[in-house]
Amino acid sequence: MCCSRLGQAIVLLLCGGDKRTQQKDIKRAKTYLEDYKTRSETRRPRGRAAAPGLRYEDWLIEQLKNPAEAAAYLEAVIEERDQAALMLALRQVALARGGMAQIARKAKLTREATYKMLSRSGNPELRSLTSMLEAAGLRIAFIDPKATENCLIELAELPEGHA
Repeated sequence: MCCSRLGQAIVLLLCGGDKRTQQKDIKRAKTYLEDYKTRSETRRPRGRAAAPGLRYEDWLIEQLKNPAEAAAYLEAVIEERDQAALMLALRQVALARGGMAQIARKAKLTREATYKMLSRSGNPELRSLTSMLEAAGLRIAFIDPKATENCLIELAELPEGHA
């Protein structure tokens, strides 16, 4: 996690990584910060005091529309081993990838079941979780941590037309 002060606001940049990827992660965080500054400046009304910045969740949802960003985000959250945080991250990915109702339809789940599954106390069955991830264009893949720099569970983008 990196942070920066912009006026009176503190901007938190959540970029996953470890010591091996630290320099690359810092560079990516700086790029995100510059993008945030640019977009915040273009939203400022003329002739007024500084407008409130872009809401973090709106920015995050926009970033999660990119399958690679969604996979990296979920991968970082999984490393925290926090069930509630994972459910929140999955909800955010679902919102970015078409919304809860669309993801539920594609996953052949009811909207209510999808909301319940991704609630703070949600504990989805593996088949429901994999269906939801496939509907979002993602899948779970297991890898050898000694053979790669990635974590134990990698969320990978599905081939086009698979979801």
